[in-house]
Amino acid sequence: MIVVNDFMFCKQHGSEYCHLCTCDHRDGNNHVLDLYNVFADNVEESGFSLEERTPLNAYSHGAVPVRRGSEDYKCTTHGTKDCERCFDWVGIVRREVQEAETQERWLERRRRYFERVDRD
Repeated sequence: MIVVNDFMFCKQHGSEYCHLCTCDHRDGNNHVLDLYNVFADNVEESGFSLEERTPLNAYSHGAVPVRRGSEDYKCTTHGTKDCERCFDWVGIVRREVQEAETQERWLERRRRYFERVDRD
């Protein structure tokens, strides 16, 4: 396991949820940054599930060891250990929650439209 800016990932693949390593760090990561409270209103309104959110991958966000054999990780863009810009996990999850809310509103508008059309 590796830790990048407080989030846990499988070391071999860099994934929060890895079926190959049989690990799922999403729930632990949600608790580490208190995402259940941060997004409480959003989750309730949209029906978004933090437990089922899209797993993040540290390596796809540019995480590399600070030096060979190090347990600390930096970003490839800025060379900063636990870079808050590249590894802004709350911001990344926030965007996914907002997309779910947008999708939910669109589906609701579509449902109302079809109800009107079906009455005519």
